[in-house]
This record gives sequence, structure tokens and C-alpha cells, in this order.
Amino acid sequence: MSHRINLSSSFNTSLGFAPAIITILLGEFMPKDLAIYIGTLAGVVYSAFNLYKKPKPLPSFILYTVTVILAVFSLISLFKITSWPNNSLAMALEICIVLFWLPIYLLQNRMLSYFRQKAKSTGKRYYMEASVSAIVSIRITLIIAFIHLAIFTILVLFTHTMSTEIMWVLQVLLPILVFVSSIVFNQFAIRDFNRSMSTMEFVSVVNEKGDVIGKAIRNDVKDLKSDVTVPIVRIAVESQGMLFLARNNRVNMVECDKTDTPLEDYILYKESIENAVKRVLAKAFPAHGELDPRFSIKYKFKDDKRSRLVYLFILHLDDDSILCDNCFVGGKLWMLQQIEDNLNKNFFSGIFEYEFEHLKEVVEVRERYK
Repeated sequence: MSHRINLSSSFNTSLGFAPAIITILLGEFMPKDLAIYIGTLAGVVYSAFNLYKKPKPLPSFILYTVTVILAVFSLISLFKITSWPNNSLAMALEICIVLFWLPIYLLQNRMLSYFRQKAKSTGKRYYMEASVSAIVSIRITLIIAFIHLAIFTILVLFTHTMSTEIMWVLQVLLPILVFVSSIVFNQFAIRDFNRSMSTMEFVSVVNEKGDVIGKAIRNDVKDLKSDVTVPIVRIAVESQGMLFLARNNRVNMVECDKTDTPLEDYILYKESIENAVKRVLAKAFPAHGELDPRFSIKYKFKDDKRSRLVYLFILHLDDDSILCDNCFVGGKLWMLQQIEDNLNKNFFSGIFEYEFEHLKEVVEVRERYK
């Protein structure tokens, strides 16, 4: 059972380069001044859409930066401060964007810290998410832009003459490719993230009453703090007055390599207790769908390293032959006296020893009145 998290294209903040791409492309077919005005208008409209759309997408810091730079270019054009020679507009846009974002990228820790505090103070996580997305996008852009600018500088310094076509490629086509490749690489990264998350399982995080208050990645549960409680189902198997125990070798569960009931697992996020029980039984006994364990008790088990809310079920088997068909490591039926003789010897898991008195009472009552 997996719960997929899909990042939308709003996390690809490189899409904020779109107004710059539009400006460069239009500049090849119309006067540069008019292309700049249209690109600025596109940036303003896109920014307004980003700011007022509901549900609100992530703030696009790159888009706002590009729009401001284009607005400055529009003022330059409007007041005829300078002209735009052939092939100069694209390079100017690329260099201005790099010069604006380079110091911010070098001080990214301060930027992230600022937006982390802003997210905490306002309760709006998207500030932090937007800043992280912007840093990721601009890192890719800076790498590609520096490669382009290095190639351009080397060719200009060491090549005496270059054809008009080569200069167009260097000054127009490559700047466009810098912005487009940033968008493409980020989109591939989002797709790969969504693909990896599609197979990832999440475990519920609960309060003491069992109400779900969050979730955690299954593989990270073992590293959670001891004050974070996750729910588990445990199914104790009883047959002929004995309990079925085996070596616990599940890396994510409580106390590996101790003898314990082998039927246990986390309750996954958005999974009911009943479905968790069915899943555990189906995995252990795929050919026996008629098994019907009974709920026994719910209790909280906590030590220095972990906190678990345990839902304990008991499965009574009149015929224990199905236990022989499973590959439980060291699995066998234990008499109650055998278990008592080995308590407090670091042989059984702590969680099993904690619930043993209850299990013993249930088994003895069943044997007495069956």
C-alpha cells in the first residue's frame, strides 16, 4: 500500500524564465524595444496570475526577478538610454540574471534560514518550499550559464574572426538553451521524484489516543525521536496452549534479532487497523484467507529509542500445520513455562515480555474453558 506524493509543475520555478525566452524569440522577428515591452507585459501578467491564483501556487522568485529585470530594460528602451545592437539582447538578459542570482546563491544558507523563520512565524510552509525550489533551479541555471559564458569568452579571446551564424548561435541560441534546459532539467527532476515517491510507503504518526496527526516515511521510522509515536499491529499466534514465536529479523521493527511474535507491522498512512491486520496475515499466510484474529488490547510501548502504540490481536489455531509452511526464522510453538524460564535474559524482545502476562492469562483462560 503506497501513498503517492505528486509535485506539480509549480515546483519547477525555472518556468519563471518564460518571459525572458519570449523576449529573446520576439526580438528576432520585431524591433528589440517592442519585444522587451511585450516580454515585460508577459512577466507582469504571469506574476499576477501566480500571486492571485487559488489554490495559491508557490511564489516564483525567479519569475519576479526576470520581470523586474525586463521592466528595467523597458525603461532603458523607453528613455532611449541605449540601443540594442544585433544579438546583444539575449546575452544582456542572461548576464543580468546571473549577476542578480549569483550573490543570492552564494548566500543561500541565509536565504533559506530567513524563509524558514518566515514559514514558522506565518505558518505558511510554501515560503520555505519556494525558496528551496528557487535555489535548486538557479543552481542548474548558473552551471549551464557559466559553461556558455566560458565558451563564449574563450572563442572571443582566441578566435580572430567568427561568422555571423556562429555569433548568432553564441549570443542568441545558447542563451535561450540556457533557460530552456533549466526548465527541462527541473521538470525531469520533478518527474523522477514523483516516480520514486510512487513506491514509497508512509507510516501513520499518532497521538496517545490513536488519532492520526501526521505521517513518516517507512524507512525513516527507525530514526524518529522517541516522542514520536507510530502505531503497529501485532498478532500473537496461539495453538494448543502454546505461543508461536520466531526470530525477529525485520530491520524497521522493534528490537531486531530477538525472539518475538513474527506477525507485526506498522499501520500505514490512511490504512485502517483492520486492513493492516489483513495485510499482515495475507503476507504470512497467502493461502489461508479465512483466518480471523481477535482484538485483545491496545497499549503504548515506549523506551529510550522509540514509541509505539500497539494494537495486539490473538489468532487461535486448532490446526498448527499452516505454521510449518512458512519461512519464519527459528519459528516454533513455545509452552508458557518455557517462555517464563527465559524471561529477563535478553532473549525475547522487550515488547513481547511487556505483553506476556496478558497473553499468558488469555491462553490459560482459553485452555480452561475451551
